[in-house]
Amino acid sequence: MTDTREVNKQIANLIKEAEAKISEAEALAKEYKLSFSWSGPAYGMGGYYDGDWETSNCEGESGWNPSSSSC
Repeated sequence: MTDTREVNKQIANLIKEAEAKISEAEALAKEYKLSFSWSGPAYGMGGYYDGDWETSNCEGESGWNPSSSSC
């Protein structure tokens, strides 16, 4: 039988890895003034990152905008 504490720890580690990969993508997009979209596993979990958000018309203050935003 699998210990649920260990499985929860594995899940937490996988989420940390995913967050690190998104941060890495953000850094590249910002450096090269590129954009990318992220679609989560369910409706409403995605977004659009604008690597040149300081000079764009997007509303997000960190470069992230909801996927429904048209910028």
